[in-house]
This record gives sequence, structure tokens and C-alpha cells, in this order.
Amino acid sequence: MRNDNLPQSKPKVSVVSISIFIGLVLFSIFFILKGLIETSNEFFETGTNPEEILNYSEGNFEISKISYIPFYNMIYTEYETYNLTNLRGPKLGWGDDFYCENRNCSDYCEKYVTINFSKESRSNPLKFNYMGKRFTYEINLFEDVYDYSNEIKEKGCYFFTNVSEYERSYFKDEYNNKFVEAIARDFLGLENYSNDELVEIASLFVQSIPYWNDEGPNRYPYETIYEGRGNCLDKSVILAGILKKLNYTSYIIFGMSDETRHAITGIACNDGNIVYNGEEICFIESTAISPIGDDNDIKIEGYVKISEGNNIYRENNYGKKLAAKVRKNRKLIDKLDSQLQMIKERRVVLEKKMCETDCIDCDSEKPESYYCDDADVYNSYVLDYNRNVKKFSSVIEQIMEVYYNTNVILFGNLEDINQETIGKRKINEEFSLSTYSEQNFLSEEIHRLINIERSKRGLPELGTSSKIARFSRIHSLEMANNNYFSTTNLKGVDLIDNAEQEKIICEEEFAPLVGTIFHTPAYTSFSQTKYDWLNINELAVVVIEGLLANEENKQKIIKSNHDSEGIGVAVSKDYEVYITQVIC
Repeated sequence: MRNDNLPQSKPKVSVVSISIFIGLVLFSIFFILKGLIETSNEFFETGTNPEEILNYSEGNFEISKISYIPFYNMIYTEYETYNLTNLRGPKLGWGDDFYCENRNCSDYCEKYVTINFSKESRSNPLKFNYMGKRFTYEINLFEDVYDYSNEIKEKGCYFFTNVSEYERSYFKDEYNNKFVEAIARDFLGLENYSNDELVEIASLFVQSIPYWNDEGPNRYPYETIYEGRGNCLDKSVILAGILKKLNYTSYIIFGMSDETRHAITGIACNDGNIVYNGEEICFIESTAISPIGDDNDIKIEGYVKISEGNNIYRENNYGKKLAAKVRKNRKLIDKLDSQLQMIKERRVVLEKKMCETDCIDCDSEKPESYYCDDADVYNSYVLDYNRNVKKFSSVIEQIMEVYYNTNVILFGNLEDINQETIGKRKINEEFSLSTYSEQNFLSEEIHRLINIERSKRGLPELGTSSKIARFSRIHSLEMANNNYFSTTNLKGVDLIDNAEQEKIICEEEFAPLVGTIFHTPAYTSFSQTKYDWLNINELAVVVIEGLLANEENKQKIIKSNHDSEGIGVAVSKDYEVYITQVIC
């Protein structure tokens, strides 16, 4: 019988039961979340998450050293025909007639591709040079991403009827954006380069992609690298994307050039080609080897801002100063080319006059007569003709030399001229350091190369001190004349102690005197009859490489608190070159 007046007892639930229940719930939630996370990592909506491109697109740089033989130490190979191309690259267009009437041209545009990352290939190696180094770059590629990029392009997924939006459309696909980000990540991984140097390296990388212009819409970055070719906009899109990751303000600048559609990249800089919205903008031509900030004849129709960054590009090694040198060489080539045309025209006249004599029948294959009434006139024409040919060959060689030197200042990136096509190093039978002025020139060249090494590390250039140079030369002469190699002189006094005794004192506080010495033969080989001498430029390179190979000397050369130096050169009787350097 139930008694409602009695207190009712509540059912008892043990603590253990509650703990088990909560544990089972949490365990279930864990597996549900784990499945969701794994799914989101593998698929993005209906396909692979674009972030996965960063995980699988692994690029690799191989960097090797290069050097150049001075043109005057080359064996010149005569060319039968004059066939030199202009330094400036062709003006390239793009297929700007392809637009989609609306953004959603196809249901395909709303989908994401599923990428099979096991179907891996490797890009064709892209090679370019920068500051004495050859860069070779490769990156993992996947056929699925290439097919997808081509498909969204053909279906016009991101294109608009507005022309100014055409360029921007190539930055709307996340797969391609992540791919360019992966490339930029590889550039950021290069050690011992400043941000501005990375901009210069990236520009050369894009300029080294072979040019290809065809009909239809442009390529997405993945297509450009996959095919190993692209036109002005194809390559500018990649460069602008890299600049974005490097934290620079970048633009695609479009317009007309030689009645052809053209696009270049723009970067915010401290000394621009043009001012846009109150900001200095430097041009970067993507289609040819052309320094940043070089002149460009594009007739600008519009700007597409791709990124807003905090960095401002300031020239290092591939900017306006280098562009000025290239332009100077272009003008010289134009001048020589005009001379060449005049010589060729004169040759045609002489050939015609020779044919008008009775000494040769230009309309038949019969040999010229040894006896003819016009012999004296004919022989004078032949003499003039041979002078013309000699002059023609001389101008050709001058043009080749200008091209070659231009190639060297552009780090060896021009394909028109290279040292293999011109010839091999010839035996230099003339000793290049026989006079004091030549030895002084060697010291100046060593000084120039030292400042290049310092500038690479962001250090100010060293000045020169004639007083220190005279002191250094005395020590070098003592070593050369007495056939010894030491920082201690014949009196047993150390180089720096001796300098201080000679009242050589650094003006800068906390910048004590330091010194280095080096010696090397003035030749590469010799026989009983002749030497193969190194020229001054080659000797300077040998000296710098030798000094930097020694860690102690290297640290002395690149110390930031020094501001001047003096270098002394002397040569022994057996042609050993002795170098003394004192830095203050």
C-alpha cells in the first residue's frame, strides 16, 4: 500500500556509471570530429582542398658558380653571314577576345577538382643567372591540376566582359594561387639574399620562361610552368603573384606596344618609371631579359592592382643603373649597325662595277680572265673590295664584342652570345703586369670586387687611401724581392704594428687596422718557350676567391665598421704576384 505522506526515495546512480556514459559520448564525438577533419583535409567541398597544393608542390633550386672569359681573351670565329637579333625581346600580345558573358558559364565552375597526387611529374628545369651564380629551378607538377586549369580557362569561369577585369581573372582560382605561393615559398627559402635581391632573382626567373604566343585565352600559372612557355600576361601573372608573397605592392599594367596588346608587371619602388596614385612604380618586362625599371614603350591603358605590400623595391644589382648600361650598348650597336649597312651598300656597288669590266662575266660560271683590257680598273676595285670586306669583319667583331659584354653585365642570360659560340680561351703571350700602372690597375680591380662582395652583404663600400696603398705596396715589394710570404717584415715587425709605426691610424672609432696578404702565380701554365699568362681581370678574380676562401681574411674584408683600404701589388722575378691589403 502506497503512503503518499512518506518521503519518496530517489533512484541511485553511481559515479562510475556517469563516468562511463560521459566517456562513451566523448569517444564518439572524437571519432566523428576526426572523420570530419580528415574529410576536410582531403576534400574541399566536392574536391581536394587547394591548400594541399602547398603540401605537394615542392620546388628545388640548384645553384652553381659561373665565370666569364673577357672577350679580348677569346679566339674570334669569323661568321660568313651577319645575323644578329636585337637585344630587346619581341612585343607580345594575348588573346583578349575571349570573355564569358557571365561568371557562371558552366556548372563545372562551381566544382573543385580531385587531385591524384600519386600522378606526379617534374617541371622542365628553368635556368637563369644572377651575380655569378647559375640557378636551376624545378617543381613538382600534377596532371590533374593542369587539366583543371585548362578546363576552367576554356569554360571562362572567372572572365568578365569588362576588359579591365580580364587580367584580374587569372588571380581568382585558388589552386593556381596556392601554386604561385608554393613557388614564392621556394624563393623565400634562398639564403643570404635580401628581399630586393629576391625580387631581382624572381624577375629573371620569369623572364627566363620561354616565350610562346598563341591564339585564345591566356594560361593560368600552372599551365605556364607545366608547358614551360608563356606570353607577356602569362608570365606577368606569375611574377605579380610572387611579389605579393614577398610583401610588395604589385600591378599588372596593360596597354599597346607596336600595335599589339601587351602587359608588364609593376612594383612599388623608390625611383619609378611612372607615378600612379601618388606611388612610384617600376616597370618589369616579363618577356625578355630586361632590368627592373628599364624603359618600356608600352602605351598604358590601365592598371590592375594585385597586391598591397609594405616593402619598397630599391635597386641592388638588376635595376636602373644596369639598364642604363644596356641602353648605352644598344645605342652603340645601332651605330655600328648603320656603319655595317653602309659598308654592305658600298660592297654591292663595287661588285656591280667589277662585273661591268671585261675581266669577269658575272652572268656565267666561267672563270675570270687573266688578261683583260680593264685589268688596272678591275684590280683597283678588287683592292677596294678587299678593304671593304676587312672593314666589314672588323665592325662585325665590334658588334659581337658589345653583345658579349652586354651578356656579361646581364649575368650571362642572353642567348644570342655565349663564350662557347665565340671561341675558347687563347694563349695570352703578353705579360700583363710588367709596369707599375698595370699593377696599380690590378689593385683597383681587386678593390672593385671587394666592394661587390661587401654590397652583397648589405655593407657600405670601402674607400681608398693612397697612404695605406703606398705602405701596402712596400710590404708586397719586400716579399716579392726577397722571395718570402709573411705578415712579418724582414726586421721582424708585424704588418699592423709596422703600419701604426708609420702613423697609419683609423679615423673611425672601434675600427682597428687589419691586414691580409695573398700570392699567386701570374700564369696558368708555362713551357720552356712560353707562358700562358693570366690577364688583370682574371688575376683579380683569383685573388678575391683566394682571400674569401680563408675564413679569417673573409671576416676582415666584410667587417661593417671599416671604411677605407689600401692595396699594394708587386711581382717577383719568377712571376709570383704578391698582394698586401690593409683595411681601416
